[in-house]
This record gives sequence, C-alpha cells and structure tokens, in this order.
Amino acid sequence: MSTPAELLHQPAGQLGVFDAIDGLAEIVRLGKLRLHNACYQKGAPSCAWDSSEIHLPDPKRTERFRPAVLIDIGGTQTKVGYQNARGEMRCLFDHPNTWFQSADPGDDSRALEPFLEALIGEIKKSVPQLAPDCCLGLIWSNQVQCVPIGTPSTRGVSGIVRGSKSGGYRKGEWFLRGIRDGDDIGALFLLALSRAGWKPAVFLLGNDTIFTLFATPRSSAGVVMSSGGNCTVIGDEGREKSHIINTELGGNLAIPENLLSDGDRFCAEMRGVSSLSLEELCAGLWFPTLVYAHVCAAAELPDGAPLAALRDALVSGEATLNNRMLVASLKNPGSELVPQVIRDSGASFTGLLEALVMRGGALAGALCYLSVASQLESPEGPATVSLDSSMSRHFPGFFASLSKTFKELCGGRVAELILAHPMPVEDGGEISVPMQGIARALNTYET
Repeated sequence: MSTPAELLHQPAGQLGVFDAIDGLAEIVRLGKLRLHNACYQKGAPSCAWDSSEIHLPDPKRTERFRPAVLIDIGGTQTKVGYQNARGEMRCLFDHPNTWFQSADPGDDSRALEPFLEALIGEIKKSVPQLAPDCCLGLIWSNQVQCVPIGTPSTRGVSGIVRGSKSGGYRKGEWFLRGIRDGDDIGALFLLALSRAGWKPAVFLLGNDTIFTLFATPRSSAGVVMSSGGNCTVIGDEGREKSHIINTELGGNLAIPENLLSDGDRFCAEMRGVSSLSLEELCAGLWFPTLVYAHVCAAAELPDGAPLAALRDALVSGEATLNNRMLVASLKNPGSELVPQVIRDSGASFTGLLEALVMRGGALAGALCYLSVASQLESPEGPATVSLDSSMSRHFPGFFASLSKTFKELCGGRVAELILAHPMPVEDGGEISVPMQGIARALNTYET
C-alpha cells in the first residue's frame, strides 16, 4: 500500500504523515502478534483478551422484547434510552458526563458512586412507573473483565476493571477518579440500583464494541472508531469458543516510532508520553490535538509559511480547534464555525487536515481487518464488521479511506463492512449504535 507521489511533496508528506500508511503491513503484523500473544497468554507485546461472557448471536434465535433501560456511558456523553415490551424505543436523555458532577467533589476516591446515584435518580424521574425488575443494559466504554451474575433476583453479566494503568482507561472521565483494577462495576451499580428499589431481572454490562457487534444482524465483529478506537474478535477454543472477546487493541497497538510523523512526535512530547497508539492517530478524542501538533510542525517547513499565522494563534490561545470546526473546514470552509485565521491558511491547512483524515481512516481500516482476520478462512459465510464510527459519519474522506484499506487487506476473501448509524426516535433524540445492540442482546439473552 503506497502513497501517491504528489502527496509526498506537500507539507504532510514532508512531515512523514503517510509513513504509517506505507508501513501498514508492519502495523498489521504487530496487531496480529498482540492478538496471538493475548489469546495464548504468551506475554508482551499483547493486548486485552476479555471475554464478554456472551456468545456470538445465533441469527436463528428469535428476539423476545423485554422492557429495558439502555445506558451508554461514553468518553464524553452519557445517553439513556428505554425499550418497552413491544420493542419500541425512546430516548430519555443525553447529557455530557460533567452534567452529573456535583459542585462539591466530595471524596475523589469514590467518584463513581455519586455519578451512579445521580444517573439512577435521573432515570427514575424520566420513567416514573419503572417496574422494579425492569432489565438493564450498561455500555461501559472502558476495559473490563466480564463475569457472570447469578443473584436470586438478577442474572446476566458484570464487569471487573482491568487495564486502569495500561491504556484501558485513558479517556479520563471524571467519575473514574480512584478507579482500580479489580473493582466490580456491576456490583457497584446493582448496589446503587437496590438502594433505589430496582432489582433488574437481567443486567448486561459490556464494552461498546461488544454491543456494536449486536447492532448489525449477522455481524461477527464490532469495531468502534469515535472518541476512542477498539475492536472485538471471536474466541475459537475452550470455554471461550464463540464468545465475543474485547481486545482494547486500538489503545494497546503502539505505532512503531519510525512510522510516526514529525507532528506525531511533537504531539507525544506535548502530552508527555513516549509513544502513540493506533487509536490516538485516528479517534476523535485526540484528533484536534493531533491537528494542532501538525500545524505547529508544518509551520517550520519552508513550504509551511501559510500556516505560521495559524500556528501563532493556536499557541497563544487566540484560536482553538475542535472536531466540529475541523469537519466544517472540510465541508464548508466559509462556515462561521471556521475562524478567519483558518480560512486565511487556505489549501495549506486543508491539505494537511485531509492527509491526517486519510491516514486515520487507513489505520481504522486496519483495525477493522484485524477484527476479522482470523475468520476469513471460515466456511460459515462472510465475516461481517459492524462499525460504529462518528469519525466515518462526519469527516469527509475518512470512511472512503477506511473501506479501501479494509478491502485491500482482506484481498479476495469475502468480508463485509457495514457502517451503523444512530437511530432517530420520535421524541427528537436518538438511540446510539451500541444501545441498539444491547437491546438486541437483552432480547436474546437466555435466562
């Protein structure tokens, strides 16, 4: 996989932005090595290998709709929906995570408990007639080791915190202050629910990638590339056979230093880290900082003079970058969302941004491939990736680059890539992709 020669002579090429694309075979090799080592517990380099304790869904199994609350706790937002006994869904609320934060921080070592209490209180207000045994699905967008639940009143899956110091909790949500490996998120949640008079008949907790898989019928992999990046694989032996496995590969797959650009290296230096992972080069949480760093690096090049004023404005704080603004600068450069200093940078900024989007899409395509690489020789039909990606839905060119890379890596083997979308509902809100998936998981869960 090579980069067109004309792009190499632009500032992005001079910085080495395309080195990761040209070195994609090495990145894929390292990804496969991490998955292999994780599966067979062979040590570093590795990634997570956390069974969801949920089997790959049987396409022949009929859904039985259950009244259920659907909670999606993401890196920046918490969304809550409700499914009634007819399978109809509505959005209850969608708040920034900071909305649940009290002015009095209290005991920082237990920040999760006040968050859960505030969240449950808001749910009970939104559904006053909530049945005390109403099912609950909790999407936990950080690393957990799932374990079965079997209390007298509740069956399902809980999650034990893992990787809190090794990349599984890098997004920095305020309510995770003091979180430690070994904490049982489900047990803490069920305790808070019990205090509120709620003992769900079925409680399922899992990573968003797990339920992204469920969101697309007949899929065999779930990939997320939004605020963070991650993928599933399927267990193929022992008690984990056909279990959906969470890998945290996007955060654990470090990009080799020789494939990083000068802007990447500056970005790592700014953040005080020694290396960057795959998700940090293509997920939304880090993307504005990545663009900032590349503008600063490009402004030092002989061909980067048109970016000097923007670099100065960013360094001084006169201008700041966010994803909404970056999308607007690609779709509609004249938009009022785009500061004048970016407009004045013209094609120099746009070309650099397009290059970073193209590279991000290619790396995301490699992650999609890694999620199904072990399935491509299976005689059971096409491997299908269910992809939840706000980067793909919003940034022009991202999904095209992702799809192209995925297809090329799969070669002639049969594989499908389906970009899932949030589901609009009548109340004006939307049900996120993993929320749709966790509803299907609850509807097909065998108690």
